[in-house]
Amino acid sequence: MPDVSEFSKYSFSQPYGPGQLYGPPPYPYRDARSITAVFTAEGTGIEEFLPPGVKVADPEPLALVTASHYPQSSFGCYTEFWLYVRVEFNGERFMYCVAMYTDSEKATASGRELWGFPKKMAKMSLRQEGGQWIFQAERPAGHSILTLSFIEEDDQESEMLTQVSLPTLSLRLIPHFTGKGEPDVAQLLATDNKKRLRQSSLGTDERRRGRALVTWNSTIADPFGPFVPTKMLGAWFFNYDTDVPGAYAMVHDYKQKT
Repeated sequence: MPDVSEFSKYSFSQPYGPGQLYGPPPYPYRDARSITAVFTAEGTGIEEFLPPGVKVADPEPLALVTASHYPQSSFGCYTEFWLYVRVEFNGERFMYCVAMYTDSEKATASGRELWGFPKKMAKMSLRQEGGQWIFQAERPAGHSILTLSFIEEDDQESEMLTQVSLPTLSLRLIPHFTGKGEPDVAQLLATDNKKRLRQSSLGTDERRRGRALVTWNSTIADPFGPFVPTKMLGAWFFNYDTDVPGAYAMVHDYKQKT
């Protein structure tokens, strides 16, 4: 009788066989460009976005949103944004992934299946115009759910970077095959993606510190009310390379009986 070890000989992901959607990590990314804004959030209702045992780490919730464009990646050219909040689980601090949106089929599927990132598809763009960076995400097309703008001020490192440089935490959730009852998979996974800043023609790191503005426009399907900024704390631009690994640890398995 064939066993599960047979799978890795022929296919890493669905669909099984020669038409698989994506292969195994690490996934090279080159010349990635991102803008990040860190802020305290309104907070009321954030606990509804967090799995059991995961708690907001700060009296005033600390959140960040990052918008990125990837011209060269293992999943092709695409754009995405993600929303994190600083949390604690069993006494350890993480940045928990509340939401993530992409415009790539491969990135959406692999993100959900491998790491448990809560990816959805959206229409989005990141551009530099009029002396500032502008990111816009629409879902559905024509309805903006996020506008993130950033203006550069200097090439120094933001003092907020160390505050959010924590392992990311995500919930890998696979429903029960019958559609009822407890999920078949419910795992908290930790990931640490190291970025390498690119160098300018002057030999300096390709980073910029500056100011940002975050504007949410929620819908029933994409509710961001708890993450409306109350105070902007820092913002930056990065131009970098990375090789995205798989998760490095299973922080907790909700199916494991203790």
